[in-house]
Amino acid sequence: MKRNAIDVSVAIMTHPRRRAEAEALAASRPELDATVVVDPDPEGPGNLHCAAAAWAARRPEATHHLVLQDDCRLSERFTSTVLDFTERYPHQALSLFTYWATGTAAALRTAAAAGCRVAEVRESYFPTVAAILPSHLADGFAEFVSDHEDLPEADDITMGAYLYWRGVKRLAVVPSPVEHTGTVSLAGNDYQGDRESVCFEDDADPAGLTWDAAEPDAISGLDPTRPGQDHGYRAHRNLPTRFFVAPWTHRHGAKALAAIGAEDAEATRDEAIAAFLESAPTASPQQLSSLWLAGFTFGADLTATPVRTYAPEGPRTPNRLPLDAAEAVKLLEEPVLGQSLRTTAKGLGAFADEPADTAALTEFYRAAVASGAAHSRED
Repeated sequence: MKRNAIDVSVAIMTHPRRRAEAEALAASRPELDATVVVDPDPEGPGNLHCAAAAWAARRPEATHHLVLQDDCRLSERFTSTVLDFTERYPHQALSLFTYWATGTAAALRTAAAAGCRVAEVRESYFPTVAAILPSHLADGFAEFVSDHEDLPEADDITMGAYLYWRGVKRLAVVPSPVEHTGTVSLAGNDYQGDRESVCFEDDADPAGLTWDAAEPDAISGLDPTRPGQDHGYRAHRNLPTRFFVAPWTHRHGAKALAAIGAEDAEATRDEAIAAFLESAPTASPQQLSSLWLAGFTFGADLTATPVRTYAPEGPRTPNRLPLDAAEAVKLLEEPVLGQSLRTTAKGLGAFADEPADTAALTEFYRAAVASGAAHSRED
């Protein structure tokens, strides 16, 4: 893939058991001229050695290198989106896929609300389902792996450590030009449920969103992989001090509502859950509580929490947050944000013993966002 000064080479990393899928992916997009890299240590405990080989497979003259895992589906606009993203952020590590139930997904939902397509990766690992590195970083990762012993066997964890060590900004994009195909995980990640994108590009037109990056001070999301707690949370960014502090503080349940001065909203939550259970008695009250909390706190932030934006070149596009309550509800009709609500509802529903109807869960989530946007509070 080439445009102006950008030249992106492509490798597809795969396990021998899934070589056919990788070759089919490469054949489906001949314009990528992708190299299929088969795991040199297929009996090993992780995919790190395969990833190192894939990152080392950069075409010598390429300015950037893209590595895809074999269980990817590429959007119709994949090539143009990759080149647009890389041209605007040529020195950063770029992730092209974000799982819906991550802090990065929550940041991207807020970015879309602010009118932006880009947000920083929130996790300590770096999502490697589909990622792009500048050439020197791609080459350096293979060297990093060969020079160090006892690295984590999962490539995303080791890549996160490598990029932190190199001081590289890590960015993600919405809508994602890559979707996960839902194949059985060779890395043991099936416990994460429906591992789809927060918003796949073929499902939502990004018209109206800029390529600026958003830096929210607060995000609201869900982590259904953590048992024994309310999965909904609100997190706020901590200011740096001369003492070490975690970059984000997470609050669940009543603590999340207290953080935004909305303790009295618990009664509203209980009423909404009871009404949903009347029509869907097999739905999980804990999941409904989690979804409502994430939606309510997201709505509250849309009307009260500013978001900083930045552009790699030129003036920033003024973002849209905060909004008044009516504007916040109208925002939910936009394609990217609307689709991200549906994927969240669908993904959470997949964790239930008897999954609830996605459309009904989406409306429940939307109503919670509207309730949070309309809530009167004193900050």
